[in-house]
Amino acid sequence: MPALLGLPLFYVAVIVITCLSLQACLGGPKLYFQTLDFDLRESNPDIEVLNYQYCISENDCFRMSRGYVGRGVGIQQSHYAGPMPRGTFWYVKWRVKSTGTVYEERIDLANRLPEDVTDGSFTFRFVDSRLHVDLSLPDKEWRLDPSRPEPVNRYLHLKQYEIYPAQPQWQSPLSVDAAGNTHRPGGEGIKP
Repeated sequence: MPALLGLPLFYVAVIVITCLSLQACLGGPKLYFQTLDFDLRESNPDIEVLNYQYCISENDCFRMSRGYVGRGVGIQQSHYAGPMPRGTFWYVKWRVKSTGTVYEERIDLANRLPEDVTDGSFTFRFVDSRLHVDLSLPDKEWRLDPSRPEPVNRYLHLKQYEIYPAQPQWQSPLSVDAAGNTHRPGGEGIKP
């Protein structure tokens, strides 16, 4: 049986095909660990979400369960965390329970997000039935304060930015150094 580097050609072929397949898979969009989270039970008990989508394209979205959407069932809380590409738009549809009024908004995220959304946490809330979307990002300069009890200490390292309806003025590009610190040219921190 022919061999290359002491291995039968069959095994060499399997290794080459596997490597090429992995390379093709790795060519997709960059993934960032992100959280999509909301809880309206206390802050907005009269509002229920009928649909939400965090999308990178029309057909590639992290979304509310299609079972709920198809039946028109509203929810007041949801949580998803994991690696996702940087989104290009948010879509949210909600109902005010007391009036039955239904609203929906599609938010273009092109100029509302920083380049690097690593460890970003998205949440939305409602003020007078108007949608507000917030993004919390890690503050790289924050240090653990041992005098503070958990779970308070766990969230002190986040900076929160309203990205809708406000229009944040992100300075770009963001870059990440070898130590994993996010910064802008000239050493400036993240500023909306």
